[in-house]
Formats: sequence, structure tokens, C-alpha cells
Amino acid sequence: MVKQGHFAQVNQQKKMKNMHNKMPHTQGQTIQPNQLIDFILVRYHLTKKRETLVEETNGRLIQEFMNLGQENPWSMHQIMKQVLQQIDVTIPWQFYQVILDSWKDTDKFLLKEVPAAPLNQKIMLLDDLDDETLVQMIGTKLATAWFVGQFNAMPDQLARVTDKQIEQLAMSLIEDNQINWDKVQEIYRGTKTMAPTGVDNGTLQWIEQLNTYKKA
Repeated sequence: MVKQGHFAQVNQQKKMKNMHNKMPHTQGQTIQPNQLIDFILVRYHLTKKRETLVEETNGRLIQEFMNLGQENPWSMHQIMKQVLQQIDVTIPWQFYQVILDSWKDTDKFLLKEVPAAPLNQKIMLLDDLDDETLVQMIGTKLATAWFVGQFNAMPDQLARVTDKQIEQLAMSLIEDNQINWDKVQEIYRGTKTMAPTGVDNGTLQWIEQLNTYKKA
């Protein structure tokens, strides 16, 4: 089923510089479960000093990941699958290029920091998410978003898009267990960009920057 999804809003990102003063700074201090997302995001922004767009993009991904972490223990595979399913299909394809290029660092960060978060009841992670599996997930998301872009103005036709069609397009974008970003750029070149609705100005600026992103 093809769904629109949503964006991680910028308000959580804006307050990161102020939040670190409220987080535990001495050994033995604990946080409440409702402080966990802020704690992890502060840790990310303090430890991962990267190019601004890359840092913000991965911060938004981590925010979505943490929002979906509910039952303890957590499955990296299942949570990331849900994250990708819920992300708005109008997001630029460059979003996925950024998070995939950064995944080794992001994965390492989550595996270390989530179980180490100073909660009274520590979070356990059941599994890891390898690059090959994430590539398959992102290929599916890119294919789904392409069909939405093609048939958004024709809901009846969009409803007839099958899982097999999505799978075939996704497979055509993957070569040697890697996304072929030249192919992705080519198929999206003819797709009309849909303007997102209901998002804040910070998110709109971030989307504009993603549209012009080029890997260094």
C-alpha cells in the first residue's frame, strides 16, 4: 500500500544546543524515559561534527528511529523498516543517499549509545542492520516514492500499482548491493516534485538544501 508518510519536524532539532545543559553530566545520574530522545540527539550532535546538512539529515533520521522505539528490547531492523515506511514520499531522493552514505557511523552510534543511555531500565538491542538490508529497504522506498510522484494526480491508477511493480523498479536501482544513484537521479528527473504540506520553515529550508545535495 502506497502512503504519503510524514517528516520529522525541525522543532526537536532547534533545541539541541540548549538541551545539553539539562542532560546528566556526572556518572550515576539517570534520565526519565521521556528524556531519552533528547538525550540521544544531544549525544549525536556533540559527537558527530559533520557537514551541516549531513548532520541535520541523520539527526532527523535518529529522531524518527527513537520515536518508534517502544517495546524493550528493540529490533534495529524492524524499527528502521517502520521509519522508512513512515517518511513522507515527497522527500527528495537525496535524503536516502545521505543516510545510506552515513549509515556505518549512524549504526555504530545507535548500537553504542542507545543501550548506554542512563535509564533505570536499560534498552536492549536485539539485532544490527547491515548495509545490504538497508540498501534493499531504501530501494523499495525510492521505488514507492517514484510511483507516487508519477500517479499522484491519478489516484485510481496509483491504487493499481502492485507490490511486484514496486519490487521490480527497486531491483533495477540496485547493482552489486549498492544503490545506483545515477539511475535514481535519472528516473526522478522526469517526476514532478510535490510540495510538502504542513511542515515548518526549518523543514522547508532543509528540503531545499537536500534538493541540491551532491556527495563530496
